[in-house]
Amino acid sequence: IVTRMKKEWLSNFLRFSLISVCFFIAQSFLYAEQSVVTVHQAQRTESKKSEDGHDLIVFSGDVYLTIEKGNVHITISADKVNFDRERDMLYAADNIVMTENNGDDYTRTLKGNSLLMNTSSLDGVFDDVLLKQNQANSRNLSSETTMIVSSEVFSRDSSGTIVFKRARLTFCDDENPH
Repeated sequence: IVTRMKKEWLSNFLRFSLISVCFFIAQSFLYAEQSVVTVHQAQRTESKKSEDGHDLIVFSGDVYLTIEKGNVHITISADKVNFDRERDMLYAADNIVMTENNGDDYTRTLKGNSLLMNTSSLDGVFDDVLLKQNQANSRNLSSETTMIVSSEVFSRDSSGTIVFKRARLTFCDDENPH
């Protein structure tokens, strides 16, 4: 009888432990930081299917939207934006200006021709880009210093790692920097 009681107790303990672990994993998914995409302005909106069959929302004409995730606030303006809500993918084209701010640390402004971005992880690729960044909490630079990078490609992954292709860096904001 004692062995059977030990087995039942062990079985109940393992069952309870498994249920507890599943509950905590589910909670972490429920409370994971989510992005909020808000379209503030567009002259035209339409729905269509992508080439691979996904539903797209197409915004055109003076498009202005924001993406917020935690303390990161991103604004994007462009002539055209395609948004796939199912995959959290945004494609912007023509006259793109993207500003990213994460509170007191930095403000980054990018201008370019095309942008492909995952609105959930905030990783993406920007073509033919000019980046201007003010760094507020830098040890080596004053808060008035602006870093300017021009590059064929700007890419950022979900960890925040940034990669440039054929880039030029300057701290001179003149029309013809030195």
